[in-house]
Amino acid sequence: MPAYLYTVWFRDNAVDQCEQDHEWPACIEIVAPHAELAAAWGTALASDYARRHVGLTRLGQSIEALAAGPSGKLPLVQYGAPATDAEIGW
Repeated sequence: MPAYLYTVWFRDNAVDQCEQDHEWPACIEIVAPHAELAAAWGTALASDYARRHVGLTRLGQSIEALAAGPSGKLPLVQYGAPATDAEIGW
């Protein structure tokens, strides 16, 4: 099954704008039948994370096909499979 790089950008409104942790990206690799499902699953995971952290806003996301498959360097999740915050590394 194909793998995709999902990148989401967060803003932490509890952190001062001048701090580097005010806005930050998170990247995970998602194994899914196609890009639309990978994007939807990544967004579901990221939205759940943002919902559970007061002041955190999801700014946007992107999806990119990984032609060579999973890199082994980033957290890897399967489409539809739950993943803990620790597994994702938020």
